[in-house]
Amino acid sequence: MSNAQGNPLPRLDSIQFLRGLAALMVVFHHALRSLLENKQSEFSFEAISLFDASVWMPLGGVGVDVFFVISGLVMVYVSRPYVAGVKPVSDFLFRRVVRIYPLYLFVTGLLIALVSISYFLKANVALPDSLHWYRILTSLLLIPSFDAKGVPHPVLGVGWTLMFEMLFYGCFALALLVNRKYLVTLCSLFVIVVLLVAVGSVELLGAKNAVSVFYSNAIVLEFIFGCIVARLAISGKTLSRYPALFVLFISCLAIYLSTHFGLHKESRVLFWGIPAVGLVYSLVSIEWRSSGVKWPRALTYLGDISYSLYLIHIVVIYSVYFKALKVLGITSSDVVATEWILVGAVICSLLAGVVLYHVVEKPTLSVLNRVVRRRQLAIRTAIA
Repeated sequence: MSNAQGNPLPRLDSIQFLRGLAALMVVFHHALRSLLENKQSEFSFEAISLFDASVWMPLGGVGVDVFFVISGLVMVYVSRPYVAGVKPVSDFLFRRVVRIYPLYLFVTGLLIALVSISYFLKANVALPDSLHWYRILTSLLLIPSFDAKGVPHPVLGVGWTLMFEMLFYGCFALALLVNRKYLVTLCSLFVIVVLLVAVGSVELLGAKNAVSVFYSNAIVLEFIFGCIVARLAISGKTLSRYPALFVLFISCLAIYLSTHFGLHKESRVLFWGIPAVGLVYSLVSIEWRSSGVKWPRALTYLGDISYSLYLIHIVVIYSVYFKALKVLGITSSDVVATEWILVGAVICSLLAGVVLYHVVEKPTLSVLNRVVRRRQLAIRTAIA
């Protein structure tokens, strides 16, 4: 892919690192939350004294906003063959499905298996919400449905972000079909229309339909922000080094302060989404203006495993880690300090992410990518 001057676009190692960092932030968020908010009756961990958990626990959630901005950026970044008509839109959708679904289905299946084993080992226990056939079906298809608490999330909780991803991919593909010249404009329009319809449905009919309730969340606009960042970068409108560093600093400060004062609760898109744009835009600008700079492989590797880490960590923390602690008799801060329990949860999640990436995600993508290449060859042969 080329920029406005026709030069090849550089690899976005900084964005790969940021993707990995965002996944790690979400892991930290859930690990800390599991200790201090969603405590099970067998455990009694005290608050962490090293930092203010009331700020740092929600702060990890901004990783999702960074994910969404990056996703919008990457889709525009890789869209040149589709905009040029070299590849069909069906290829775009097929690649997106291949990237999202196989690993998601695997981890969801793993979670359902663990919950099933736990359920059948206990007597006189009500059937968990995650084992109802309707919840399983809608979760596997990434269709919003209400859980037992009335939240429109899938069985694998973190899968809610993938529901927004698939909506965005659908809008992006539709824009490619309608008019590739105005790709970003049309995609933005379609996303906004879906959002307005969902909001209108909730306002008129109430919060009865899980699909309307779910897609009435303005967080979906963050994909558009990423698309705009990509268009700016590709057209050569990037920041020079020092302005970019200033934007990077201000974005980090804005995220911290908005979280500290709870402003993100009033408008997540404004107080987390906009600073996330600043993070992405500043890093892209710095990397593009600093040709020849190599990012350490360890940092970009974190981005490589980010999807596996993101999906598996919630299973590790709740279905494996806490059960292991109970078996070992580590049920309170009197036995092991809460800080070390938190570190252990993050490390176990990272290790699981590494294993899942190398054992499942990478081999699966390798096989499916070969299928994609054969499919492209068959299409070209049929056209010829």
